[in-house]
Amino acid sequence: HLWWLARRWWHPPGPCWVAVADGQVIGYLRLDAPVPSPESRVPRPQTLDPRPETRDFVLSIAITEEWRGRGVGAALVTHLKTWAAQHAPVRVEAEVLPGNQTSPLFFAHCGFSHPNGTGPGRWTYRTQSTSAAPTTLH
Repeated sequence: HLWWLARRWWHPPGPCWVAVADGQVIGYLRLDAPVPSPESRVPRPQTLDPRPETRDFVLSIAITEEWRGRGVGAALVTHLKTWAAQHAPVRVEAEVLPGNQTSPLFFAHCGFSHPNGTGPGRWTYRTQSTSAAPTTLH
């Protein structure tokens, strides 16, 4: 529990969007800052963008079973993309586990890229740098 508390203290959660229908939560999309495992103690994972000005995030998304395939996830990703464009440059990674047949299609449809074009592994969405003034996160 102390490791979790330290992670949250030094790496607070990023933004979160929640989908609601008929007063019930039907899905969410959350961004978290990447945090090294307690074993690695590496301050910045090698797989993430080495440019210090880029904000790196790890994506978590979940949609209730009865709402899957109805555009809820895509709508949440649209909110993510809008936010990312306003806070560029941003890099978002989503990890797809082996055996998951649905998520690779979803992330490809939403504009994420994969080193092999499809399949399990890391899917990445990246915005480019803008010349806009820095924005404060709340």
